[in-house]
Amino acid sequence: MPADKGGLAFLERSLGGKRIYADQMDHLGEHSIVLQLPWIQNLYGDLPVIAALVPDPLRPLISDDGERAGTEEFEQALRTALGELGGRTLFVASSDLSHVGPQFGDPGPVNDLIASQVEQLDRERLRLFCGADANAFVAPFATQNNVSRWCSLGNMGSLLRLSNPGEVEMIDYRQIRDPNGGSLVSSAALALTAKA
Repeated sequence: MPADKGGLAFLERSLGGKRIYADQMDHLGEHSIVLQLPWIQNLYGDLPVIAALVPDPLRPLISDDGERAGTEEFEQALRTALGELGGRTLFVASSDLSHVGPQFGDPGPVNDLIASQVEQLDRERLRLFCGADANAFVAPFATQNNVSRWCSLGNMGSLLRLSNPGEVEMIDYRQIRDPNGGSLVSSAALALTAKA
């Protein structure tokens, strides 16, 4: 799918090309967006795309040296770009939820009790996400040190702040478990709709 050249040019002017591309090599190992693009392409054709990796809000940048755009700067520049460029925007935030089991450093295998506890914790956090308040959503992860290792909290928070949804609905929740108890990874499908 083609890059959104107009949107990228706006971000380059607003933030500086070097600052938004400073960590572009991080995209090489990232797989999230490649799972979503074929579905979007099938439904809507070759839409112009801007892909961004948003830092985890629980971990500070390795070096706040001014050589890269921070999350707040990026969100503000993108918000301004969307307002000035106009048109319709589809936001996609691709994230894995919990990562538990020996494969991720836990001492024992994943059993039914652990899977049930993870689901309960995930659903509590997903309820907060559905409340559409990014700060309320991220707060328990900080106080509990992200105990179940959710990935991509940064892009989920940015999604809420940038889209300012009227409603957030959970469509489905799933867990993928290694039958030998080595790992469990959870995911959910959520839909955000614009305010009326």
